Amino acid sequence: MGARKLKAMRRDNEMAFLQVLSEEGGARFDVTSDKVTLGRAADNDIVLPETAVSSHHCCVLRQGAAFMLKDLDSTNGTILDGELVKEAPLKPGDIFQVAGEVDVLFGDEGMEVPIAAEEEVAAEEVQRITAPARSDSIPPGFEPRHDPRSTRVTVVLVCIATVFAAGVWFLLRLMRA
Repeated sequence: MGARKLKAMRRDNEMAFLQVLSEEGGARFDVTSDKVTLGRAADNDIVLPETAVSSHHCCVLRQGAAFMLKDLDSTNGTILDGELVKEAPLKPGDIFQVAGEVDVLFGDEGMEVPIAAEEEVAAEEVQRITAPARSDSIPPGFEPRHDPRSTRVTVVLVCIATVFAAGVWFLLRLMRA
């Protein structure tokens, strides 16, 4: 089986891009700088809001005409060709997974990317390429861990809201009396 790839050839004068794949086709981002970061935090070039994604999860680095995928010590890892990677070369057509939750296509202007809006692509082909195919690309036994910090933040916010609501209720009761 192995990782999914789209056949493509890269020419130096073509713009590289990253496309976050989804059922609807996904958002596309041109690679216009030497480093493009992906993660949950708002200061990333590409923000991925899924809880399994680390704040600063991974990046794509331009090295001359070549590109590298680098994991930024994320909690749930970056997967390319079915393997967790710390750093690996990217070729047009590679699809990597961020935290095992988000599929990202690396491509260039010269390749055709099927998305749901293109009529000439059969619906089955769009589904095959854009639907997350977890069984053929994620190492056996890999389970994304959810960041415990987000759970703690949620609990703290709920406690603060509860205390605030109790205070307002108490003040309203005092005003009525």
